[in-house]
Amino acid sequence: MRKTGIDVLGEIPWGSHLCQFYETKEDLHQLLVPFFKAGIENNEFCLWIMFDPKEVNEAIEMLKASDPDLIEKLEKNSFEMVDYVTLYFRDGHFDEKIMYDDLKNRLQNALNRGYDGMRVHGNDTWLVHQNWDVFVRYERGLDTLVYDQQILLLCTYFLSGLDATTLLDMAQLHDTMIARRKGKWEIFEKPEIKKLKAELQQRGDELEKRVAERTKEILQANDRLRDLSAHLQNIREEERTRIAREIHDELGAHLTVLKLDASWLDKKLTSSDALIKQKVKDLMTAVDATGKVVRRISANLRPGLLDQFGLAAAMAWYIEEFKKRSGITFFFHEPEEKLQIEDLTKSGLYSIFQESLTNIARHSGADKVWIKLVIKEDQILMSIKDNGRGFDKQIAGKKKTLGILGMEERALMMGGNCSIGSIPENGTTVIVTVPIKKRTIKVNG
Repeated sequence: MRKTGIDVLGEIPWGSHLCQFYETKEDLHQLLVPFFKAGIENNEFCLWIMFDPKEVNEAIEMLKASDPDLIEKLEKNSFEMVDYVTLYFRDGHFDEKIMYDDLKNRLQNALNRGYDGMRVHGNDTWLVHQNWDVFVRYERGLDTLVYDQQILLLCTYFLSGLDATTLLDMAQLHDTMIARRKGKWEIFEKPEIKKLKAELQQRGDELEKRVAERTKEILQANDRLRDLSAHLQNIREEERTRIAREIHDELGAHLTVLKLDASWLDKKLTSSDALIKQKVKDLMTAVDATGKVVRRISANLRPGLLDQFGLAAAMAWYIEEFKKRSGITFFFHEPEEKLQIEDLTKSGLYSIFQESLTNIARHSGADKVWIKLVIKEDQILMSIKDNGRGFDKQIAGKKKTLGILGMEERALMMGGNCSIGSIPENGTTVIVTVPIKKRTIKVNG
């Protein structure tokens, strides 16, 4: 479908063959100026075949007056104006076959130059009065020529001297007729065109309805999946918390007993049992090291600080631990007051924070990281910025990793948003915003 620029006509498909009847030059130009202006603006090569060679300069001035920006496009050979004598009477007589070949060549040339197609206007009043049979044959040939081609063809006729029978016959030779009645432009179409348009409109309405219904179903399915994902994530967090506590409490208790027993053995051994005494000391050292591992695993699963002292405290502890392993310098700006937020939001933000730091250590090559956790109006804002190598967002967008997708999905489950900005050689910034009071997720069953 192509924009005609004519309000009463709207959009029409390629291959349309139109006609316009006019009484005054003003009527003619009222349609032709917007018709060609729309063609120029929509990347179409335009051909205006004039009835009077003197009208060429006048037409150019009218187009420029309608839109000064058209001057540049007119100068780039996207528009050609010729008189009908030059085009139709090359050998001193009219030969429609030469005209058909000329239009075909112009269309192919336009397509080769990158245009979407061609828009043509021809004033054929002169031919009507010369030879009716030749005119009918010529118009039918044009109808065949433009069918299924990337051409819009508008033929215009001066009403003076045309009787009613001639007008009806001319209207039958075109898909659509445009005429001015009582100061208004009106459209007259062939019955089959009207029927086709009605069918297309009905099918379009049905398709739009089906698309809307399908879109609604997809959105509802996405909501259900997100709710289910949030429910599963909540269960996962609860399970991590349970396992972390069992590891900390149960293994911790057993390791404490082992250390006490080893200490008792160490006291009971005499100096003559030097080798055994050394083995006991090695055992005590191994027990201490195992205790540290247990505490680290437990903290990574679910740091006790997160439940006891809140998100900011847990982040501060994790930063100190991460700093020891990575050697990265951290700058942490935390809120002055303790954040009162739901467990799911607290766990979600902490997980995004952990994933961000892991990505920085693995991929960025950064040596400085700035972390900010603030309350902004009714939202929690967490930003993590590094001075690493960054990445190309377009390339990364085509192959999003599970880590990035997981961060974005976690933010969505909390009713928030996670955006990642990066510039090659200029670092990466992760910004997460989450409402303090988010919606309650319900899962049926």
